[in-house]
Amino acid sequence: MEIAALRRRVSGLEQSPTEFQVALKAAEEELQAEIARRLRAEEAGCEQARILHAALDEKTRAESALRATEQRLHAILDNTDRKQAEEQLRSEQRFLKQLIHAHERDRKLTAYEIHDGMLQYVSGALLHIESLTGERSPLAGKRRDALELAAHLLRRSIEEGRRVMSGLRPPILDEEGIVMAVEYLVVEQSEHGKLHIDFGHCVAIDRLDPLLEGTIFRIVQEALNNVRRHSRATRAEVRLIENEGRLRVEIHDDGVGFDPEKVPDDRFGVAGIRKRAALFGGRAHITSEPGRGTHIVVDLPLTPALKDEKRMRDEG
Repeated sequence: MEIAALRRRVSGLEQSPTEFQVALKAAEEELQAEIARRLRAEEAGCEQARILHAALDEKTRAESALRATEQRLHAILDNTDRKQAEEQLRSEQRFLKQLIHAHERDRKLTAYEIHDGMLQYVSGALLHIESLTGERSPLAGKRRDALELAAHLLRRSIEEGRRVMSGLRPPILDEEGIVMAVEYLVVEQSEHGKLHIDFGHCVAIDRLDPLLEGTIFRIVQEALNNVRRHSRATRAEVRLIENEGRLRVEIHDDGVGFDPEKVPDDRFGVAGIRKRAALFGGRAHITSEPGRGTHIVVDLPLTPALKDEKRMRDEG
């Protein structure tokens, strides 16, 4: 009941004290009942609001838990994909190393066959002809000239055979190790043309794994071939530096240089150096620009590569 209605009821009564008190009491009771009703309504509204807020909080917590679960699920899937990709990469690396190992083994066998077969026969023939053209030889004139020409051609054949052996896999690499092999390569490359090559090293380890030694040798060989064929350089430097289980290979020349970004796709020299380094967990950095020469730095881990090679031989 409204307050105004109560007032009308009270004001419409006669002014006898008893009637007034009764009416006033009834009005007070109705007023208290109205206040109680409104309080209950407000409490009910507050309860509904509290329930609504609780429901919203619960929804927020559920959504947060769902997002966290989704994130964990994505992380698990990403981690699984990454592990699978890493395992696939390791498997491909092992396979490529096995191919290189087989390739180097075939090169080595071919080089030994040239050395122990063809070169021995050619050397024997040369000695025989030289014995016929010596000071006590009864031959003279055209016959002697023909034999001397044959001896010259045999010497050239022996030199060519040794060059082919060196290109395949020089015996010094297996007999003496990477330092002596690179020094031999530098001397051999310096003999061709006007290119002067300085060689220095700071390597304490005696021998490396044969496959890793072959890779280092190929990197230096490819770099020097590029210097000799393309750079028009007069000087070059080769450095081998061992430090804390890693080997740093540096090749520098004073040639015409080039733009690494403009190397044609069919030129495999620069790409081959990078690929060989990456296959053994290393990296190759090639710096060059026209007119400023070329600087190649290859950084290779020694211990991890050796462990991988041991595992590859065990699996093979």
